[in-house]
Amino acid sequence: MKRDRLWEALATTSDELSAAFEAYKFSHETHRHVCDAQSAAVAGLQNARFERAVQEYCSALEPLVGVRVAFELHAKYRAVMEAFNAQSRLSATLTSTESPMDSDAMERDDYAITQALKELDTAQEALVHALDAAARRDHDMM
Repeated sequence: MKRDRLWEALATTSDELSAAFEAYKFSHETHRHVCDAQSAAVAGLQNARFERAVQEYCSALEPLVGVRVAFELHAKYRAVMEAFNAQSRLSATLTSTESPMDSDAMERDDYAITQALKELDTAQEALVHALDAAARRDHDMM
């Protein structure tokens, strides 16, 4: 059945998204205060992997839960990426100017990341309900 393939694709992309997200967060946390070429390269690779995983996951979601739910989740992931990337840019700027770390700015970035992650959690909770409804619909059609 075609719908079975959709669910399988979602499971596959979900696994990659989870792994990519953990690697992305780890990369940002470990390289937060290190601004050398190697760290930038690693962060760039993790960013690309995570962006690709988000896109593939949301594309797999769309036929199951609809465009709106997939789009909203994608937007929340983008907000998380933007918050982490803003923090990385600030850290790189402060490090390259050899000025003392601006604790207020870093705290604002930490807060922005925390808020973005909370909003992502809320979107993921809504997604669980949408996926449950989709699974019930699929089961009723059998």
